[in-house]
Amino acid sequence: MGSHDDCDVDPNSWGQRRTDEHIARIASRQGGTISRRQLLRLGLTPKEIDHRVKVGRLRVIYRGVYAVGHDAIPVRGRLCAALLLARAVAALSHRSAAALHRLIPSMPPFIDVTVTGSRPRDQKDLRFHHTDHLELTHKHGLPVTSPLRTLHDLAATRPRQEVVRAINEALVLNLVTTDALVARTGPGAKVLRDIAGNASPSRSALERRFLAALRASTVPEPVKEHPIGRYVADFYWPDQRLIVETDGWGTHGHRLAFERDRIRDAELAVRDLVVIRVTERQVDQDLPATIDRLERWFSGPGLRRAP
Repeated sequence: MGSHDDCDVDPNSWGQRRTDEHIARIASRQGGTISRRQLLRLGLTPKEIDHRVKVGRLRVIYRGVYAVGHDAIPVRGRLCAALLLARAVAALSHRSAAALHRLIPSMPPFIDVTVTGSRPRDQKDLRFHHTDHLELTHKHGLPVTSPLRTLHDLAATRPRQEVVRAINEALVLNLVTTDALVARTGPGAKVLRDIAGNASPSRSALERRFLAALRASTVPEPVKEHPIGRYVADFYWPDQRLIVETDGWGTHGHRLAFERDRIRDAELAVRDLVVIRVTERQVDQDLPATIDRLERWFSGPGLRRAP
């Protein structure tokens, strides 16, 4: 026999439960956020939405954009909320895009969004920009301006040194080329051209000069561009478990690259590999001494060989 509660079930509660499930599913994809337009499409009336706001089931982030259940939304929720507020065709841009492309070390406090339609009003933590043509890609399922467009936006709005570092990181990650940077036009293009035009020699040019010197020495021929785990070694001697990395200042002379290289070296050391770093200055100005040190390493009495 059923309980007394069975007689009091509201037949509309099943529909409400399904609506709540739909809300939860959408919000989970959007970092805990949802828009008024999405709620209306799910069948809620304006009165029902306002009631949920009143009782705290929806928490207002921006006008027409809500956090579902609580205010503690993650970074993804903040980014999704900004895009939901934009409504038009939009993408995360400028420093927000730079963080997603890993061109800067962390997400900035202000979120930047570029739109093609009418630009919403800026909020205390949100800035909108307008463009006629949106160059976008996707990162983690979110629309983001392309790395090239992101660098162009930074060049038009940020201090030069910050742009230099972001460009260096993009070159290291193979997200852009110097030719593509030089070819840009419009606001910020001159900064891109100046930085790209004064860039250090490319990694490939540095490697070629170093390899030519190796071949003229007594050092054995290395394996070039050898994959080891998730890394690719510039020069690798498997019998000696030795790696030589050629580092140009233009692509390694800042904190992002410094931290990444330290992690890389530590992970290679765990694999019982020795890593020697040769700088651009050593190749340009001190190459004989650099090669001499390697020759002595290979001829030394304590030379290790792979088992």
